[in-house]
Amino acid sequence: MKTRVPSCCNRETFATREEAQRRLDRMHTLGLRSVLPIDVERCMRGWHLRFPTKQTGPSDKLRALVEARDSNRCVRCGKPTARDGDSLHHRLPRGRGGGNTAENLILLDGSGTTGCHGWVEKNRAAAYRLGYLVETGIDPADVPVAVAGQGWRYPTADGRWVTLQEYGRAPGVGEDCCAHGQVMACPECGVCRSCGPCQCELAAEWAREAS
Repeated sequence: MKTRVPSCCNRETFATREEAQRRLDRMHTLGLRSVLPIDVERCMRGWHLRFPTKQTGPSDKLRALVEARDSNRCVRCGKPTARDGDSLHHRLPRGRGGGNTAENLILLDGSGTTGCHGWVEKNRAAAYRLGYLVETGIDPADVPVAVAGQGWRYPTADGRWVTLQEYGRAPGVGEDCCAHGQVMACPECGVCRSCGPCQCELAAEWAREAS
């Protein structure tokens, strides 16, 4: 028989650990819920059943894949990144349909308000131009990223960066760009300048930042 205890935390409260454990065992025996408690825990007024928390972020396996692809360095500046939740950035935010995929995730230095992560949030127009953000309705796999020290790269589902040539989206001089139609590509690297700065311009920008 359950001892009456004022509830707290908007959850059913038990007077003793034993009572909470009996309820947990009974729920597992009956199996009437799709999500079952995994343990009991102490609270201010008694004991609660503890349910598994909903995982909304990337899995450990996916995080490791992205960290290995980016060599644990910020995609924008090349600095080593801290191993925390803030370093992973969704190019297409989850609130706009972006998923936890290797193509949609990149490593950025800092948090949503500091470092390169903060820069992306404060300079969104430039971030879209560089591939650090992706417009709603567009597959991140089809949007190249300006990767520090490498130039334009496309992310793959298996955790690699591939060149524009490997991806098949690099127009030559006067050829059609898949996104912008007829363009004059950079004569040095063949990248459509309407898509953003070409690799030559990026190299110059990185040189300025390093000096």
